[in-house]
Amino acid sequence: MSNPKLIILSEQLRGQTFELTDQKYGIGRSDEMEICIVDPTVSGHHCELQRNEDDTYTAVDESFSTNGTRINGMIITRQKLVNSDILQCGGVECMYDCDSNTPSSVISTQTQIKINSEALVTNTRTNLAPENLQNREKPGVNMAIKIVIAVLIAVVVLLVIMLGLGLGSSGGDAPPTSSTTIETGLNQSILSIELKES
Repeated sequence: MSNPKLIILSEQLRGQTFELTDQKYGIGRSDEMEICIVDPTVSGHHCELQRNEDDTYTAVDESFSTNGTRINGMIITRQKLVNSDILQCGGVECMYDCDSNTPSSVISTQTQIKINSEALVTNTRTNLAPENLQNREKPGVNMAIKIVIAVLIAVVVLLVIMLGLGLGSSGGDAPPTSSTTIETGLNQSILSIELKES
């Protein structure tokens, strides 16, 4: 009987194979993991494979990962692997390959792409990366921030102008006071600014 293997199926690391012989394997992005998968959707310590008494393995994710661990599309915390199971760590898919005499979870494989047909069925995948890694623009939020900044700049400029006019209008007729008050209507409110002379 040959040792079980974990074979990466995802494009950037496709074909990379890990032969499973030890009692326990840590899977993650960290160099300290026995199975290191360098991908931003994989956590530093994503999940573990633990050897069973019958020489098969169980996948374990007890809140190790951010994006979760799935077997054949179903999120798991602990599940025994069988031949041809697809283990998904973040956005990276791996196939568990063990002795062909054991039952397989895969019944058949077929493609849904028809070259000479009008209908083209594709398989879509959700990006499991945290939003800060997805680099998506949010134009509504960016525009709102720009408008708030523009309004704040306009208010500051208006206050500086009003301050300059208030100081220049004190003239020689009125006796000097310890403070000058400028009042103006702004949206039916009174804005008072006291300037202290030193």
